[in-house]
Amino acid sequence: MNSISSQSSVLTELRIAEDTPVFPAYVGTPSAASLPLFVDDVWDLRVLRVRRNQPLDWLVVDFRPFNDPIRRLVAKEYLYARLHITHPHHRRLAVTNVKGEYYPLRRFLTYLDTAWDGVRLADVTQTMLDAYLLFCRQGKKGQVVTASAVQDNILIPIKLAAYRTAFSTDALTLEPWKGRSAQYVAGADRTDENTTPRIPEAVLSPLIQWALFYVQIAAKDILAARAELAGYQHPLPRGITTNRRERLETWIAARHAAGRGLPGNSARYQHHYKEPASALNGVNCALIGRMAGVSQINDRFLRPIVEQAAESMGLEPGGMETPISCHPATQQPWRDRFSPNAVHHETYMLIAACYIVCAYLSGMRESEIMQLQRGCHFMETTADGLITRHKLCGTTFKDHRRRGIPATWVVIAPVAEAIAVLEQLTDRDELFWARRMRAETVPYGAVVQSTHFLKAFRDHVNQMAASEAVPLAAIPEVENTPWSLNSLQFRRTLAWHIANQPFGVVAGKIQYQHVSVTTFEGYAGQSESGFRSEIEAERQLQQMEDIVDRYEEYCNGVKATGPGATHIQRLFAQVQQELGDFPGHIVDRGRVRAMLLHLGRTLYPGLLNDCFFNPAVAHCLKAVKSETPLIAQCHPDRCPNSCITERHLPAWEQAIATAKEHLNQRRLPVLQRTIIEQQIADFSRVIAPLKGAKNGGEPYN
Repeated sequence: MNSISSQSSVLTELRIAEDTPVFPAYVGTPSAASLPLFVDDVWDLRVLRVRRNQPLDWLVVDFRPFNDPIRRLVAKEYLYARLHITHPHHRRLAVTNVKGEYYPLRRFLTYLDTAWDGVRLADVTQTMLDAYLLFCRQGKKGQVVTASAVQDNILIPIKLAAYRTAFSTDALTLEPWKGRSAQYVAGADRTDENTTPRIPEAVLSPLIQWALFYVQIAAKDILAARAELAGYQHPLPRGITTNRRERLETWIAARHAAGRGLPGNSARYQHHYKEPASALNGVNCALIGRMAGVSQINDRFLRPIVEQAAESMGLEPGGMETPISCHPATQQPWRDRFSPNAVHHETYMLIAACYIVCAYLSGMRESEIMQLQRGCHFMETTADGLITRHKLCGTTFKDHRRRGIPATWVVIAPVAEAIAVLEQLTDRDELFWARRMRAETVPYGAVVQSTHFLKAFRDHVNQMAASEAVPLAAIPEVENTPWSLNSLQFRRTLAWHIANQPFGVVAGKIQYQHVSVTTFEGYAGQSESGFRSEIEAERQLQQMEDIVDRYEEYCNGVKATGPGATHIQRLFAQVQQELGDFPGHIVDRGRVRAMLLHLGRTLYPGLLNDCFFNPAVAHCLKAVKSETPLIAQCHPDRCPNSCITERHLPAWEQAIATAKEHLNQRRLPVLQRTIIEQQIADFSRVIAPLKGAKNGGEPYN
């Protein structure tokens, strides 16, 4: 028997019975009745959803697009195998990733049907796979296809071959690309670097300011307007016998006495008005009816009253009773009065603002934020009774299987304020929810799509900035394009800021140092979410970029001094010689980074010097042991690890100028004057070589 016939025999023995549950582990549980069998052409897995941030349609797998029954069976057997068979080179598929595996599988099988006349997997050749590789690299309408995307697509034939024994009717028998990895074939970089882009500072600063404005100022008005609307929906008290006309006239008289106009429709709705031109055009009759407790006010009995009132009183934007708070900076209302439509829209914007505050100022993942429930916020005082911390309790999923584990985050006050607002926005246990749900998804709930409402929030606040109702800047474009926000960017950006800009400022008053202390305490202590490791990864990544910058400065002739300068310049010279990095010869920054990798773990950039840390000779570690330099005990003019460049010169000059100012003080004790004079002399000696280089002198070595 040849190898192919032998495999066919094995495949026949492993055929899956049609009544086999797709998830045998759930047999006997309450979920079993809702879960699919292998024979079903639609695998509905929505009952297994735990993470509320996952769209429900990603838990429904529809095999009906495969018209060929063999193709359909192959697709089912492949996904069943990926869910249940452990392979040495491929991790078992998680429930939440079934749809993500289904799409590239369908893409590959559809390609075989269209480009190769429905060739069976057993007859696929390497030539066909090479053609598929080229097909995957061709983007639609000029789009650039990344190597990572190509890798994801060509993984399918590689996995089909790896699981060949799981198929009963058709299987891929050849070894694609002679066993080479998908990463190698696609030409993807071998890197662990986080590819999620950081939000640019120019975008981030106004975005956070607007989000905090909504949480801390606008929220009170929006919540009050929601309460006002809810009050209109209550039935009139018993015992009121006045007729509709009297109630309407009473309401109009009170409105007139207050010096206010009738509620007007927004411009977007006026052009849909079907009535002939009259004084009633632009009047929000529905809102008047709710406020006055009168139905059908535009009928022939009440219409003349409203028309006469509109002519004499005029209209006002919005028209609801809720007063609008003044912005502290302008002492002017931040918007016109609300209309019912404005209340609904501003509620949506407030939810987005709460999400932004929680996502950026806590470092939580989207899946973790979406699991937050009523009562998740609490406060704890430290054992010494000196500090009270805001904390959130919830669930984290990363590396903790499908259901996750309990976790606690330490957060700052604005996050607690956002949680308090969310708890007032809903009477549900879930703090984030979707207000509109399709009928087929109602039994399972739904989620807010963060990418959509982040874009909506960005566009909305830019309109407000243009109207100058709130004295906050608009969110600018980046390279003439609105920055595309998504939930992953907040965690990455916060980790980078904490790792590299600990004294930066958020919204003009929240310091990263404060956020760093609280988030680090929470993640390092009780939480399993792993944010601390991400901060460390960002620190190491930026540390590597810093040393590449130092190398490029060396190549451009920037001078250096200090006890460690000679050693560092010698290392840079060796790298330059090996790379041939000389004028007229372009060297890729990635190659430079790879050559300097051995230094990346030891560079600690500083205000007064760069520390190329070697603990064996570190001046700061003479009395103690540490794996990192002790900055508070640094002596940049003495330590063998210290390297001072022209970028540090302004800080030294400022220190000398400050010391000289102290010398001008009268009644300065002689001993203190002597110490300051010695300090000035020492500082001047340290930077003299740099000052000489700056003025055209020789570099110091």
